[in-house]
Amino acid sequence: MQYANQLWQADTMFGPHVDRRQTKLIAFIDDASRVLCHGEFFFEENVDSMVRAIRSAFYKRGLPEQLLVDNGSIYFCQEITLICARVGCILRHTAVRDAAAKGKIERFFRRVRDPFLIRLRGRKIVLRHERHRDGDVIVYEGGRRIGKARLLDAVANGMMRRKETS
Repeated sequence: MQYANQLWQADTMFGPHVDRRQTKLIAFIDDASRVLCHGEFFFEENVDSMVRAIRSAFYKRGLPEQLLVDNGSIYFCQEITLICARVGCILRHTAVRDAAAKGKIERFFRRVRDPFLIRLRGRKIVLRHERHRDGDVIVYEGGRRIGKARLLDAVANGMMRRKETS
C-alpha cells in the first residue's frame, strides 16, 4: 500500500497468563507506515473485546479504507461487518492458513513475544504502577522497579488532564 490509512492489518495473539488466566493481544497495524494503530490485552477473545479494540483504534488513528483480518470467529461476526459498513471501511479476510498475507502484524507479534513475553515465562506477573506529575508511569513487578513508560494517548483518552498554561 502506498499511503497511511489505506490498509490496516488486524490479528490476535495469545499473551501471558495473568492470575491463572490466558490473555489475548488484539492489535491493528497500518500497512504502509507500520504504525501500531492500537493494541490491547484482553482476557476474553470475543466480540465485545474486538468492538472495544476497533473503537479505540478508530479514535486514535482515524478510519482506514480497508481492514485485513484473518478467518477467526470474532472477525466474521455481524457486529464487525456492520461497523465497517457504517464507517465506509472495506472488510477483507485472508485466505485460510495464509500467515504471509499478514506478515507485518505477525512480525509485530514476534517483536512483542521475543523481548517481552519470553522474560515473563514461568514467572508470576503482579504489576503495579505509580503515576507522577510529569505524566510518567513507573512500573513495578513484585517490589522491584522494572521500567518507566509514558502515556502516549493519555490526553486523547481522557486519562490525563492537559496542562493549562497561564
